[in-house]
Amino acid sequence: MKITAKAWAVYRKQLAAVNRKAADLMTQYVQENGLDNVDDLIQYAYALSTKYGEASAALACQMYDQTAEAAKAGVPRAEPADTATYSETAAAVNGTLKQSSLPESIGSSVGRLVKQAASDTTLKNARRDHAEFAWIPSGDGCPFCQMIAANGWRPATKETAAGNHAEHIHPNCECEFAVRFSRDDDVSGYDPQKYKDKYDAAEGRTAKEKLRSLEREHYAENKDAINARKRDNYRRNHEKSLNEPLQFNYNGNISFIPNHTVILNSHVIAGTDSKTELRVADKLAEKYHNQPEDWNKLVGKIESDKYVFDIHWYEDKNGVMHEPKIKYMKDKNI
Repeated sequence: MKITAKAWAVYRKQLAAVNRKAADLMTQYVQENGLDNVDDLIQYAYALSTKYGEASAALACQMYDQTAEAAKAGVPRAEPADTATYSETAAAVNGTLKQSSLPESIGSSVGRLVKQAASDTTLKNARRDHAEFAWIPSGDGCPFCQMIAANGWRPATKETAAGNHAEHIHPNCECEFAVRFSRDDDVSGYDPQKYKDKYDAAEGRTAKEKLRSLEREHYAENKDAINARKRDNYRRNHEKSLNEPLQFNYNGNISFIPNHTVILNSHVIAGTDSKTELRVADKLAEKYHNQPEDWNKLVGKIESDKYVFDIHWYEDKNGVMHEPKIKYMKDKNI
């Protein structure tokens, strides 16, 4: 029995969509609420990792059961692994905050916890049923994942799949574990020998040196796709968007700009990151319980099919938007 490339791609993309949804919701929460209340931040991250981790584990159970049925393995139905505990979620969030305060970084840490639930589920049931497992790279999977994929199919024992977690899971990864119940089973397109040959041929004497060599080679082979993703990530990380709808009245026509609409060409015009003083900084600090030096005033532009809007707003040190308003608008057809 061989899992087709199409079936595996569907499974992988379903898992990725669940992980990405949790990450995006966490990112949005940080953008709208900031980082001042870490306890609330962790509580929300825990709620997301639980809800979407359960969905991730359910997908893994479904794929496990389908694989077992196709292989006529005669094993019990798969059982979901536990999702991340509160303490594990807190450790993930606090660990991320030590390295980065970007909302997207915190979102990625939650996405990793969600992804881990699926991988843990596959390993848990593979150990129970004495199945074999392998790490299947996706597309231009990173060299680290390819290095793990080079291990090929291995029996799921306490030695090869130790602990309750797949520890090597990293954010923004669409690679995943597969299982098989006999040597006749496989995933279409998975060739561990190819990855092993590549690893063995890599420059360097240690695993670390070989990995760095593979990373350089991987970048050279995939630089266009990698740079496109970097540009997209940079745009997403630096792109501003509304955190509330803005109503407007143009010649008696009342409408609104939807929440999350992207703001173009945003820049600081006053405040800490500008040479221009923000005269309302003291009032903002008093209103939002922080410091005057935490504030900037920004402007940007929103375009619809019919209108152009100049948007002004205040932004605190965590990049959270406050009090957005339409400063000017015009009809593009006039």
